[in-house]
Amino acid sequence: MTKPSEGVRIGLLGEVVLYGQRGHVSAGTPKQACVLAVLAMQPHRAVTADALMDRLWGDNPPDTARKTLAGYVARLRGLLKDCDLSITCRASSYTLWARPEHIDLHLMRELTGRARQEEPHAAAASRRAAASLWRGTPLTGVRGRWAELARTSLEREHVGIWSELFAAELAAGNHQRILPELAEWVAREPVHETLTAHHMLALHRSGRTTEALAAYRSIRAALRDEHGSEPGRALTELHRRILQDDPQLRPEAATEPVAASRSARTPRQLPAAPHAFTGRHAELTRLDDLIAPDGTLPVIAIVGAGGTGKTALALAWAHRVIDRFPDGQLFIDLQGRSITEPVRAEDALEMLLRSLGVAIADIPERPADKAALYRSLLAGRRVLIVCDNVADSAQLRPLLPGGDSSLVVATSRTRLTGIAAGHDLRSLTLDALSHADAVALLDRLLTEPDTRPYHSRLALLCGGLPLALRLAAGRLDPDLTAEELTDLLTGPERLAALTADDDPALGLRASFDRSMQALPEAAARLFRAMGGFPVSPAEPEPLAAVTGTTVADTLTRLRTLASAHLVHRVDKTQWGMHDLLREYAAARHRELDGPGDRTPAYNWYVDAALAARELVFGVPPHIRLSPPSEVPTPELADRQAALDWVDQRLDTLLAIARHAVADQAWCQVADLVSGLWRHLFFRQRVERMRGLLTDGVLAATRLGDDGRLVEFLRLAAHAESDAGERTAAAERLTESVAIAERIGHGLGAALGRLAMGQVQLQLGDNDSAYRNAQEAHHAAVALEVWHIAADALDDMGHAAAVRGDHLLAKEHITAALRLLAEHGEQGNRDPITTHLGRVQVRLGELDAAEESLQSSLRVAVSTDDRIAEAFNRSIIGCLRTAQGRHQEAVEEHHRALLLGLNSGGTGLHTELLNNAGEGYTAAGRPQRARDHHAEALHIAEQADDPYETMRACRGLADACTALGESDAAAEHRARADRLALRLGIVPRSHEPPAREPQSVG
Repeated sequence: MTKPSEGVRIGLLGEVVLYGQRGHVSAGTPKQACVLAVLAMQPHRAVTADALMDRLWGDNPPDTARKTLAGYVARLRGLLKDCDLSITCRASSYTLWARPEHIDLHLMRELTGRARQEEPHAAAASRRAAASLWRGTPLTGVRGRWAELARTSLEREHVGIWSELFAAELAAGNHQRILPELAEWVAREPVHETLTAHHMLALHRSGRTTEALAAYRSIRAALRDEHGSEPGRALTELHRRILQDDPQLRPEAATEPVAASRSARTPRQLPAAPHAFTGRHAELTRLDDLIAPDGTLPVIAIVGAGGTGKTALALAWAHRVIDRFPDGQLFIDLQGRSITEPVRAEDALEMLLRSLGVAIADIPERPADKAALYRSLLAGRRVLIVCDNVADSAQLRPLLPGGDSSLVVATSRTRLTGIAAGHDLRSLTLDALSHADAVALLDRLLTEPDTRPYHSRLALLCGGLPLALRLAAGRLDPDLTAEELTDLLTGPERLAALTADDDPALGLRASFDRSMQALPEAAARLFRAMGGFPVSPAEPEPLAAVTGTTVADTLTRLRTLASAHLVHRVDKTQWGMHDLLREYAAARHRELDGPGDRTPAYNWYVDAALAARELVFGVPPHIRLSPPSEVPTPELADRQAALDWVDQRLDTLLAIARHAVADQAWCQVADLVSGLWRHLFFRQRVERMRGLLTDGVLAATRLGDDGRLVEFLRLAAHAESDAGERTAAAERLTESVAIAERIGHGLGAALGRLAMGQVQLQLGDNDSAYRNAQEAHHAAVALEVWHIAADALDDMGHAAAVRGDHLLAKEHITAALRLLAEHGEQGNRDPITTHLGRVQVRLGELDAAEESLQSSLRVAVSTDDRIAEAFNRSIIGCLRTAQGRHQEAVEEHHRALLLGLNSGGTGLHTELLNNAGEGYTAAGRPQRARDHHAEALHIAEQADDPYETMRACRGLADACTALGESDAAAEHRARADRLALRLGIVPRSHEPPAREPQSVG
């Protein structure tokens, strides 16, 4: 075995071995190796015999445990003599005396810490040296729960080293060099977003942008399949920037960390970033926002109940902003909630002063003098100070710098409101992890393949609370399988099962019991009611409705619960609780209060949804099926306030609808669907709209309400179509039209045919699409419903444009606008005007197109209709190309993609990408054109959209021709021509873009 480094004498990063004067030797039996590993993990620190026995035997030590342990230590001492190292024993505790560089694990950490202060080339070299210390799976051969947990943590650390190494190599311009290594790591860690981001960036910088985009699609599919989640904000943003060829991503634009020519007194004390850290995107963004643009730094307090991961969030964010604090980082654990006494403020000051380079002899005696010296040393320096586990404001206050150049981040179970009296205190309250993030944490904690099928269920049963997840993972051993633990946590003793066997004080149920018993009865009753409430977080008004109290009394009781850390305020109006607390409260609710009636809450949410709908969309109250609530809904000042209110509570409102389905409250379900579907369409929340309208169809069916069933079937079809499920959409529309005709619902039949025509056009059946739009127009005219008649004319115009008859298209669209004007109706005037502008561009009527498009753009911007604005700007981009203003065209397409790619359905995405590709080709940038058309082709094929597939193939043919790739161009062109003939289109070099989503009645 090759010695990993000249100074290393103990190896943990592989088999546990020792390197002495006579070469390397094994550390002995697995249990003897475990003893050495535990001591080597924390050299120069005493480890009690009890702790060592726990690591070796867990809860079942043999009667001879102490004697056996002493034997292991004696044999290790003999082995260590050859390495010039020793183990001492004092007061039933053992200490390994070895310098960090003597142990490969600590040398690795020293190298990675040094790398964070070096310029990119040196940092890459340091990290490669750290990575080279790994000889295989850490602690190979050492068995037991402690070893498994340590192994998992070390393997995460290994991934982190390589991730940081790749970042340094990218900063140094070595993107091509690391591509093979990155490919290997991404294959090993297919859902690791940071590694994939490095891989995408290296591919893009190496001229392999198409592969970079494919890498994003691959991890997105993997995340959806494995965790039911989307990529995080950072990876999504990188994908967008690659797609737009952001010049800041080019190698010459990569920013390199400043070389760390720091003083020896510059502290670098941050512990390693938590490798098991999962999620918390919103919280990290909030922390970013707390630092003012002018550089003013507040005191940041991350507060919350025990076990929510406050320290992990603080460290993750600290590493994220570490470059903003060039004068160092301090870290101190104040032990405010440990089994020992909290660290005294004056002792904490002494530790911090020593970290800042003050010799012990130079530290003053008086606490006030220590604080003064501390503030003097920090004056004018930018230092990040993390104070973990703060007991209270009195403990933290002396540790705050005198100026605002340094930043203090404190974690605590109390709110630290006393700090606000003299400082700019900003607090962030932490809650449980999302389900996807909780599963990801278990994936890292439990590495045995046979536990994987149970991780999702375990995450649910642990309520996403990090402490509970770790306790659950720690319970698994050969005597308790994942399946058995899942069954145990599903039973009535779930909370009791989430207790550390060796520390009953960590039991969740006992903690919750003590908290509730200390509450006034009224607050305890509300706490239990929140457990039985259908959603969390919740607002005081619906809570008042289900408890039969006033809103004012409910608010008072919520504040009492918050002070006990049983609930927390999510925003100005909503209150939530951890999932485990909620289950505990629900159980107590059933035991003490009975099942309860949740329909008063449903009625309140119906009231609120219908009121918001009227303000936002101008839809007057309809004949509702559910009774109004006795508790008033919030007063919303205007349209924007109503939009914001629904946006902020959309998850809650949709959850209420699902619970109402489960409770078979069909009247409330139907009313909620009527109140919410327009908002989902406006925001283009396609999948959520599908789910809601599926519930609406079920409710209308159960109620025997054929009128609503016709409407909900048609709306559900629209959502199916936007999701790319055109065949399913056609089936729903066929059913909707048949029911409408059976009950004599003329308008419902007309709207169904109009929607059917739109789906048929997407399926490539242009003639049937035109015929259905024509029939819908005649029916709407007969019924004198002029805005529907205008929509039908607009669809006829689009069908004509797809065939290439732009004069007929203009005739139909102009007639639609004239019909609206004649009857004084707004209808879909603005999107129809955009369609007119599109046809005018195709006909070369560029001045008229400019007027049409600018008119509809102004309306889209003023109403915050992002989908309409994205579509409009995309067509303006086509206009700029026709005008020969190619740079402006590219800029308009760039804006359209920014607005549209994160919203809308598949049809919108493909047309924006194809329009942008055509603009790039005309601007002489065929490589960018090919990337956009390739992305459009992928989406269009997935959605079975023949028209946009044809456009993508034509665009690829043009781009490949410009790039000199004649064979690829011929292949794409042949496929485009085949699709054009299938669609009844004469093959041409360009065709109009697909139809923009518009109102559905």
